[in-house]
Amino acid sequence: FYEINEDSEFSTPTDVSLRNLFTTFRIISVKEMTLSANQELSVSERKRMVWTPDFDPYANYKSAYDRIDNSVNENLTSSESEYNINQTFIITLKPMQIRTFLLRVESRRNCPYTGFNVPRKQRNRFSSNGLDC
Repeated sequence: FYEINEDSEFSTPTDVSLRNLFTTFRIISVKEMTLSANQELSVSERKRMVWTPDFDPYANYKSAYDRIDNSVNENLTSSESEYNINQTFIITLKPMQIRTFLLRVESRRNCPYTGFNVPRKQRNRFSSNGLDC
């Protein structure tokens, strides 16, 4: 686990295919949740508390903080996903990032083209022809 800008190769964002990760299930939908998985992330961001203290002991330091280059920290803020997760089932993980997703899945038990006895090449051929069940 590398931090941002710690390593040129391993400190880059990585795409993870949920479809390839959970091959024994057919993914129906994906929702990004808070880290504790008790509410959707979009709802949590709308209900986020804004603290307004009467006295700010760090007011003198804020001007110094504004002069610091914070371009690295921009990667750590949460934003709308670049992809529509429900269509691609691909998520992007940034260095040192932890994300929680709630997946709705179906069993692939009744699918004749899945199973551990079917060669991977044959399974990929069926899924690329639209026979992904």
